[in-house]
Amino acid sequence: MFFGYFVLLASLVHASSWFSAEPEYAKWSDVELRTWLQDHNIKIPSSFDKPHLYGLVDANWHSPLVAYAEAGRQWSLDQFNRAQRAFEHIKDDTFDQWDESRLRVFLLEQGVVSPSGPREQLVLLARNKYRAYTDAAILYSSLASASASSAYAGAADAAHSASQCASQATHEVARAFDASKDYFYSTWDESQLRNWLEEHGVVEAKSASTKDELTRLANGYYRKVTSAVWESWSDSYIREWLTAHNLLKPTDTLSRSSLLGKMKKYHYNRVDSVWNTWSHSELKAWLVDHGLLKSDAEKNRDELVKMLEEHYLSAADSIWAAWTDSDIREWLSEHGYLENGNSVKSREDLVNLINSKYSDASAKASAYLVWPDARLRVYLRERGIGEDALPTTRPGLLQETRIRWVQTSTWTENIYTRLKEIVNSSVEAAEEKIARILEVLSGRSRYASDEVDDAREWGWGSHKADHAREKAQEAGQRASESIATSGCRVLHPLPVVNMVKAVVLGAAGGIGQPLSLLLKLNPDVTELGLFDIVNAPGVAADLSHIATPAKVEGFLNPDDGLQKVLTGADIVVIPAGIPRKPGTNAGIVRDLATGIATTAPKALVLVISNPVNSTVPIVAEVFKKHGVFDPKRIFGVTTLDVVRASTFTSEILGDRSLATSITVPVVGGHSGVTIVPLLSQSSHPLPPGFGGSDLEALVKRIQFGGDEVVKAKGTGSATLSMAYAGAEFANKVILALKGKKGIVAPTFVNLAADKAGGEALKKEIGTDIEYFSAPVELGPNGVEKIGGIGKITGAEKALIAAALPDLKVNIEKGVSFIEAPKL
Repeated sequence: MFFGYFVLLASLVHASSWFSAEPEYAKWSDVELRTWLQDHNIKIPSSFDKPHLYGLVDANWHSPLVAYAEAGRQWSLDQFNRAQRAFEHIKDDTFDQWDESRLRVFLLEQGVVSPSGPREQLVLLARNKYRAYTDAAILYSSLASASASSAYAGAADAAHSASQCASQATHEVARAFDASKDYFYSTWDESQLRNWLEEHGVVEAKSASTKDELTRLANGYYRKVTSAVWESWSDSYIREWLTAHNLLKPTDTLSRSSLLGKMKKYHYNRVDSVWNTWSHSELKAWLVDHGLLKSDAEKNRDELVKMLEEHYLSAADSIWAAWTDSDIREWLSEHGYLENGNSVKSREDLVNLINSKYSDASAKASAYLVWPDARLRVYLRERGIGEDALPTTRPGLLQETRIRWVQTSTWTENIYTRLKEIVNSSVEAAEEKIARILEVLSGRSRYASDEVDDAREWGWGSHKADHAREKAQEAGQRASESIATSGCRVLHPLPVVNMVKAVVLGAAGGIGQPLSLLLKLNPDVTELGLFDIVNAPGVAADLSHIATPAKVEGFLNPDDGLQKVLTGADIVVIPAGIPRKPGTNAGIVRDLATGIATTAPKALVLVISNPVNSTVPIVAEVFKKHGVFDPKRIFGVTTLDVVRASTFTSEILGDRSLATSITVPVVGGHSGVTIVPLLSQSSHPLPPGFGGSDLEALVKRIQFGGDEVVKAKGTGSATLSMAYAGAEFANKVILALKGKKGIVAPTFVNLAADKAGGEALKKEIGTDIEYFSAPVELGPNGVEKIGGIGKITGAEKALIAAALPDLKVNIEKGVSFIEAPKL
């Protein structure tokens, strides 16, 4: 399957936005806009001015055929996947229930700049986005689910996968969805369509004058009544989909009801989770049963889903449903936790015992545990289990899946993972990718395209890879023809970085040396560049003797050392400076930022040098001056505040072993009173009755922890703990850079990095501010999403209020430093 995904994605062309081309009606007058709307029997509210008329035309412009072609041209696969999450629980009439505030937030998230106008206009804009999404869903649903359904097909037999999956790819992308014939009603005439729509209560059918309009109404009807896009597919297209997934023999002649039954049993989208089909009451019942929600609590579906996403894999019954009682007893006995096999009677007791003893975190968080039943069934069918032998309950499906999941988590699974990284990497020649694939299959470490010609001596790997190359080229040609004839452009995914160059500026200092050591120990770092005004080559030589993959080089200022070390950098960490010398450090950071802006403007920049509240704005202003500013790529490292909060909380709880598992969000800034620990949100609550002066003392210790270190040392500042915290944050950024999802960490950022999230945060704290430390979801391009503060106590609100004046002064000093260099 992964070759199939490669073949598909290798033919894609990236688009800059959802709606990049200027439409025909963009330059129409208000009279022309009104005329078009009247000609198309579209009611015009009397209060609408020209911008509103434009929005109404925009919302009704596309006929079905044009809309689906436009969706393919204008939506990248990555954009469509993000939209699936945004539109997951939305139907066409959802927007009618939202107020103006929620509509504006939604439209901002969907890329609409400054959504304005009356509520009716906002609803139309939201529906337009929804319609574009559902149009794109028609094109992508079969491809996306096809890609997902056999994602692990290669793990069990790497050699077979190398050839077979490329062949399957040809089949999967052989024909895109054709809106002119692939709905079950595509072949109906106008009279049949109109009658069917009227029978289903679509009153607009009476005024529709063309088949395109009737077809669009039919599509709209299905958007409203179901989230299962395949219910509107024709029998022939459903047969093709099922046959392509080896779920139906080409010779089978099933009725439509039987075909729909199979689709309900096997079809899913790759972002689906088990709870996606749950009703509001089912979601709430699960949360109540697990003690996460009071039975009388009022929550909307979005809130319930968010809570479930956060807690599902923390529930013992979610994890251990994949284990039978005998499996659990066997494991407990083998590990000495169950001396008498009959001493624990009930399943609840067994689950509680193994949950407390089992330490393999990856097994507890295995991806299949949240898969919907349909995906579990497809996974098992692809591994040779016949339809009649499939378990009929979710626990049964999970148990069978776990057995095969564990079996494939061997060296072949590792090969698959590496191959997936190669085919999902940034654009390069097919021959180069084949060379890298050959390296994996052969066990050789060299990466050179010319090895392909000499690969016969590699034996088995060469034979299979040559076969795969032939099939991939054949599938690629067919895919290109299919895409060309469908009139749509399919787009490249975001590149996943496999080779990571990390650079430390100030590598010979008290923070820089231990930080460089910790980065050298990170197996994801393949190249480590060190720079300082002295001793950097010596530090590099010392670190280079450590047996980890990273190549280490050190540079000094002479001979363009800064430019050399920054060339090719993916991530740059700046610990340079002198303890407690803000003015000096500001100048150092400014000069280093200039080097980054001119040599590595696309690198992710992590600023440790204090005062972070000012040095981060300094870096931003330098980048603006050079025309390369991207707020998503500049971070202030505030992780030490989080580390201290976790450590000090574990001390209060009397158990230092909890320090690594305690999470305390810290927001605001990174100095003194601007540091605001949200202890009420600690993953491990403080002891009952802990408050008053004790709580104030804990808050102050977190805020002024640096003073504690300075006093104990007699001079300098916190270096080792800062290096540890800096490496912790850098490691998270690197994982996100390599494509790992769902990584969230507090960091001091420009709130323009996520306009919707930034605006929402400003509303929460009640002021307009340019920078703030908040929970940030990280991605390959830096800031993916800025999170909110959430529910906090009155005392914490007072801490934020006290932090804001100092924080604003700090930020302004940094912004103005470029023109008037003084802090």
